[in-house]
Amino acid sequence: MCVGGDQMSKIKRIEQLIPLDRIFLHHENPRHEPYETQAQVIEWLCSNEEVPQLARDITQHGLSPLDRFGVVRDHDTDGDDATYIAAEGNRRVCALKLLT
Repeated sequence: MCVGGDQMSKIKRIEQLIPLDRIFLHHENPRHEPYETQAQVIEWLCSNEEVPQLARDITQHGLSPLDRFGVVRDHDTDGDDATYIAAEGNRRVCALKLLT
């Protein structure tokens, strides 16, 4: 999707550190069918997207500082209780959750 003109000025991009336990996997990621629970998404990612191998690679080499996660604030939460949905990096978020 290409964003330009007035739409680009409406996008708010912030870089910040967010605790992993406040980031959740996207239940309706276009890579898979919609799921109801985090456990279902994790199971699918592990079975179909080589997440266990990615987790091993992360333990051996760490995360690349060039890779960023794209998250969107869950609109049902706010302030210090805000939670986020992974829009980019679901596999890496899943691997990190498995490692913790």
